[in-house]
Amino acid sequence: ASVAGVVLFDFFFTEPRYAFLIYSAVDVMLLLFFLVTAVVSGTITSRLQKQISISHQSELTARLLYKVAEDFLHITGKRNIILRGIKYIYDHTGYASRVILDGDDQEYFSEQYAQSDREGLTIPIQGVAKQMGSLTLYCGRDELTFQQELVVKTVATQLGAALDREYSYREREEIRVAMERERLRSTLLRSVAHDLRTPLTALTGASSLLTDKFEQLSLEEQKKLAADISEEMIWLANFVENILNMTRIGEGQLFLHKEDEVVDDVVNEATSHMSRILKNRHLEVSLPNEVISLPMDGKLVVQVLVNLLDNAVKHTPLESCIDLKVGILGNDVVFEVCDNGNGIAEDIM
Repeated sequence: ASVAGVVLFDFFFTEPRYAFLIYSAVDVMLLLFFLVTAVVSGTITSRLQKQISISHQSELTARLLYKVAEDFLHITGKRNIILRGIKYIYDHTGYASRVILDGDDQEYFSEQYAQSDREGLTIPIQGVAKQMGSLTLYCGRDELTFQQELVVKTVATQLGAALDREYSYREREEIRVAMERERLRSTLLRSVAHDLRTPLTALTGASSLLTDKFEQLSLEEQKKLAADISEEMIWLANFVENILNMTRIGEGQLFLHKEDEVVDDVVNEATSHMSRILKNRHLEVSLPNEVISLPMDGKLVVQVLVNLLDNAVKHTPLESCIDLKVGILGNDVVFEVCDNGNGIAEDIM
């Protein structure tokens, strides 16, 4: 372009005009100056345009890498993290990819993976302390551009950081759950010890009195002490059954054994265990007029009713009234325990 410009200048503006002839030495020097100037300015302009193009491409790449890094900060869940990385690779390179994690039998791959059987670039997914897996790009022998290779390596790096963060969070959560479980276990043991102390004290006193003064006691007093011991033993048996059921529920081993049970019989059995516990509280029982029989685990339903009634006793004052109502709601039977206690505080609910 520089040479063409000088030739045209000679043809149109130097004497003789409209000819490629030069008679003056000054014109020769002038044309040489124009040629050098044109070559230098053209070279500088070309390099400047190239640098502008490179800068623009670098800006786009930087924005893309920033978006990739930013998005990985807000993703949780191992599967979501890996699938997002695979999607980024396909969207910005056009190649399918596959992720394999160490110690995980499952493979994660893009939807286009089945159509691609040309393994190409394999990049390790590196965590903070160890390698966590590998990322395989199915590009075959195709030559990746600098931007494509940078995107793939950045995604692999972000996968390692995000998965490392996810594993660390999971470990912290497991530690927190274990600590909470240990705290609940300690609380349960203290509660169990406290609840066992009262019936054991009553059993010890009644049995000692029967042993030491059996002949001095009247028949009615002996029967009364024996009945008290029997009630305490029944309460202890129910209490231990509650604890065992709690452990079965925690282990997923509590199974229901449903049989046809008469609702009146279930309610009567539950209220029969409450005579010792009520302590000057009035228990009002309301049952349907007709006899109702339905499939249920009667033993567990009785246990639930006893637990609800016992809870009502603990949170109501003496001389208060506790209602046990049984009603029909469609095809279901509803058991309802009501009391006039303080209820559950709103901040706890």
